[in-house]
Amino acid sequence: ENETLKAKLAEARKAKRESHLQAALRLADSAAQAGKWEAAVASLNEVLANEPDNAEFQQKLAEVRAQEHVSQWNAAQTQSESLREAEQFEQALQTWQDYLSLHPEDRERVEEEIKQVTQEQELRDFYAKAETAIAARDFDGAIRPLKEIIIRDENYKDASRLLTKAIESRRTGTTQKIDKPRKKPAPIQKVR
Repeated sequence: ENETLKAKLAEARKAKRESHLQAALRLADSAAQAGKWEAAVASLNEVLANEPDNAEFQQKLAEVRAQEHVSQWNAAQTQSESLREAEQFEQALQTWQDYLSLHPEDRERVEEEIKQVTQEQELRDFYAKAETAIAARDFDGAIRPLKEIIIRDENYKDASRLLTKAIESRRTGTTQKIDKPRKKPAPIQKVR
C-alpha cells in the first residue's frame, strides 16, 4: 500500500512537472509571436534555472533568440528605409549604430547598410550644393556636383535635366532661373 502511494505521488509530480513545462513552452511561444522577447526568454530561463540540461528548452531558447535577432534586423531595416526616404540620413545611420551595439556579430552586414546610407547622403548633399549654385546663377558650380551625381546614379531625382539646363545656361549666359519641371495644366473646357 505504501509503494502504491509513492508511485501515485511520483506520477502526480511527473504530471505536474509536465504541465508546468508545457505551460512555460506555451507562454514562450505566445510571447515570441507577440514580439515580447524578454518575456519569452524569461519563461524559458525559469525552467532552465531548475533544469539546465533540458535539451528541449535549450533548443527553444536558441530558436527564440534567433527569432528576436531576425526581428530586430527587420525592424532596423524598415526604420532605416523610412528615414532614408525622408532624407533623414543621420537618423538612419544612428539606427544602424544602435543595432550594431546590440549585435556586434553583424558588423559586416551593418557596414553594408551604413555604406548605402552614406552614399545616398552624399548624393543628397551634391544635389543641395547644385541647387544652391543654380539659385546663385553659378552654373559652373552646379555642373560639377551634378556630374558627380550622374556618375553615381544617373536616375537621381532630376539631376540629368538640371545638368542639361545648367550647361545650356552657362553657354548662353542665361540669367533666368532654372525651374523644376511642372505638370502641364489641364486643358480649359468651354462651358456651354
